[in-house]
Amino acid sequence: MPSLVGSIAQSQANTVSHTLAAGSGNRIVFGLYGSETAIDATPTGVTYGGQAMTLLGSHENTGYTTSAYVFYILEADLPANGANTFDASSITGTTNDASTVLCFDGLAQTTESDSLVGDGGPGGVTVGGDITVATTNDLVLLLGHSRNGEVYSSSTLDVAAFYDIGGGDAMQMYAYDLNEAAGEFTATVTSTTVLSNPAIIISTWAQLAATAGTSTILQQHG
Repeated sequence: MPSLVGSIAQSQANTVSHTLAAGSGNRIVFGLYGSETAIDATPTGVTYGGQAMTLLGSHENTGYTTSAYVFYILEADLPANGANTFDASSITGTTNDASTVLCFDGLAQTTESDSLVGDGGPGGVTVGGDITVATTNDLVLLLGHSRNGEVYSSSTLDVAAFYDIGGGDAMQMYAYDLNEAAGEFTATVTSTTVLSNPAIIISTWAQLAATAGTSTILQQHG
């Protein structure tokens, strides 16, 4: 099943330094970026360790001008292990932005299995419902970016973190789940204050398929 490899890097900027740790050879690095500017729907030039990343999705909550982007890079295109930089500076606009980098091992080397982009809602909001986890223990990855510095919590995701940007001006929230059951995915995200609707991107990623064992029978001749 998938596992987190190394540490998570975060920065209140459009670049962040991240240490790429070794894995079993089935890693995918994800770059999450959010800002409070009109969206650049198809950004180019986003890199990790100088290597081009693929845009999974981007979304703007137009009512609040909160934008979210998810990028990824597969094992075959990863730079050398060690210090690397996620660089999203080619995206226009840097108001209340934040970058997060995560690396997971044990993933099939392909695009996402399913994804959802959209707006969160005020108060306690359920996200998902139109996204499917194909196989139990596939990776679920969530990114949200909102305004006004709410303090979030989540009781339905295994690991969640909420990154205050600029002393309460905005918030990036990310979460991942490595133990989700197969089927329709939902998660509830709440805030302790009035929630300024975030832009949200959720995706599921297939775990590496098990390889059937082989055996060799040696026949002894007398």
